[in-house]
Amino acid sequence: MDSSKINELKKQMELALNEPKKDEQRKMVQEIMNSPEMYQFKKGIQKLWECVTEFIKILIEAIRKITRAIKKYQRSNSFKRQRIKHKRRVLKMANRKKRKLKKAINKRAKKFEKDRVTAAWRNIFVKRGILK
Repeated sequence: MDSSKINELKKQMELALNEPKKDEQRKMVQEIMNSPEMYQFKKGIQKLWECVTEFIKILIEAIRKITRAIKKYQRSNSFKRQRIKHKRRVLKMANRKKRKLKKAINKRAKKFEKDRVTAAWRNIFVKRGILK
């Protein structure tokens, strides 16, 4: 549609809006709405609207796919992080158990050695006749 036709349509609309008589104004608006220029204008707007709606549908579908991919990545990533944390916990637990075992063994060894040493000294003292 040419810009000259659009300008003519604009002028006709302005004339119709500035018309003081309501009956005349209605007739002028009706003529404008029934004109072939207005029909072409409506068709052009409808095509434009269809293109915009199609574009928006495609855009929304793409956004949905992207959000699904992001959620899937986050789920798998959080699962990986959980597994890593679990491994660390297991390792820490294992290390803690090892330390506890070492401490317990050292305590027992010290106690055992203490008892042996005291028993040996006692035996020496008993043999010498210092203790009974």
